[in-house]
Amino acid sequence: MGEKTNADAIRQRAEGICEILYNKKAQDIVAIHVADKTIIADWFVICSGRAVSQVKALADELDEKAPALGLDLRRSEGYTEGKWVVLDYADILVHIFYPEERKYYNMERLWDEGGGAIRYSEQQDIEAKAAADKRKHAKEENSMEEVELRGIVKRFAQSGWDLIAQPAKEYLDGADCREELVEAVRQADEECGSCGCEYDALYKRFLVLVSEQ
Repeated sequence: MGEKTNADAIRQRAEGICEILYNKKAQDIVAIHVADKTIIADWFVICSGRAVSQVKALADELDEKAPALGLDLRRSEGYTEGKWVVLDYADILVHIFYPEERKYYNMERLWDEGGGAIRYSEQQDIEAKAAADKRKHAKEENSMEEVELRGIVKRFAQSGWDLIAQPAKEYLDGADCREELVEAVRQADEECGSCGCEYDALYKRFLVLVSEQ
């Protein structure tokens, strides 16, 4: 139980490192569990910077923020050249590559034999796209509902019944009277009851639409 808890804590720290790197715009972040392959670490976190300056900036960012994850830097190598920086956090080794060096050494091929690595950047990009698509869909739905809502309000404005016609006209003219219009429609709906007229259905649809916004 204790070993599992410790392993889970180390994994969470590895994912925390991935998050720090991702937020700093590191490319193609991968976390590989290597505890069954080597004694030097439990996890390798591998990523790329677009330029030497970014490789160094990513190393600096980790140096600043890793202590908040409970990680102490034991040693670092390669910072001066900025082509392959290694940061040793005991259970986790972080490899920050310049693109050409990463392609040449191809650590994923060497260490991720089973294909079980956490492809952090891919996961985050997929989640971000899904969230963006969801927001876009919701916006489109809201836009369609708003068009329908205004169409109904136009019908109210043409009804000739001052109870709903006046607040409807003001609403269409841009007045801040949405609550007053909703209250007027509720009253009209109560007075109309279930008479089955064309406005009976419009009252109910209007109240549904405003409740969903």
